Amino acid sequence: METETSLKKDWTMTTEAFDRLLAWLDSDRNIAAEKYEKIRQKLMKLFKWRNCTPEEDYADKTIDRVARRVFEGVLVDVKDPYLYFHGIALNLIREYWRREQKHSHEDIDDTSPLELSTVSPAEQIEQEFERDKAEHRYGCMRNCLGNLTEETREFIVEYHRGENNKEARKIMSERLQIPMNALRIRAFRVREGLEKCVEKCVKTLT
Repeated sequence: METETSLKKDWTMTTEAFDRLLAWLDSDRNIAAEKYEKIRQKLMKLFKWRNCTPEEDYADKTIDRVARRVFEGVLVDVKDPYLYFHGIALNLIREYWRREQKHSHEDIDDTSPLELSTVSPAEQIEQEFERDKAEHRYGCMRNCLGNLTEETREFIVEYHRGENNKEARKIMSERLQIPMNALRIRAFRVREGLEKCVEKCVKTLT
């Protein structure tokens, strides 16, 4: 995982890198600029909520890391670009709280989320990070579902609604005019593709 130190020493934002970042956000530069500003505002709110201040600096550090990956040709395949920025931001938040724990173990700000729990600071950091990862994984799932055709998406959603309901699955099988076994196989293949898509998304964003 990249660290802030290595990022500062090895790479800085250039005009070319910024242009590539905008091009990745949208082929229309005006639309890309609007998306960029919205993403930056969302990042600032995220860092402010996590007490990572100044939030403007952390938002810019996140943008630098994303720009670096885009500039270096790292494959980024997400329907919602903010998902990628959010994943990078989570790493920065984790680094921040680990530094705070190391250097200010007995002097944590009253507003720090670490004081809202009876568990140790280290455990709280991990709990916060795991919760964010779960939310992030959910975002990846939504992204992957959005990449399916409408027919396939409706199929897998309906199939899972009928989970633990044999009658519902039977009705679905009859409506689609395919045997129950074929229905299960079709659902398995769609699920398998979704799982691969989600795992790829999660790994790309961390």
